[in-house]
Amino acid sequence: MGFARLLYHEPQYAIIDEGTSAVSSDVEGLLYETCKERGITLITISTRASL
Repeated sequence: MGFARLLYHEPQYAIIDEGTSAVSSDVEGLLYETCKERGITLITISTRASL
């Protein structure tokens, strides 16, 4: 739900704390790529090592 709000409001930057922990790595990559395409700078806090 947090990413839906993020993509709706399209801020210049956002801080994401474990915002992708419940999705697969593929979906996570798509979310980050979408943010990049929309010009949203992300600061991400995650325990997932693949980032």
